[in-house]
Amino acid sequence: MSSGPIAFYFDFSSPYGYFASLQVEALGARHGREVTWKPIMVGSAFKASGNRPL
Repeated sequence: MSSGPIAFYFDFSSPYGYFASLQVEALGARHGREVTWKPIMVGSAFKASGNRPL
């Protein structure tokens, strides 16, 4: 089992990211892992790759 940090990728504009952000630190603490927050802009990533959200 991995013991490194949990990489938490989130988008500020995502309601799913918001709800996950409320629990991710507790999840890390429960398993003795540090959480590394990694903000991303999903809309820009979709645009750059030519994809569209579902």
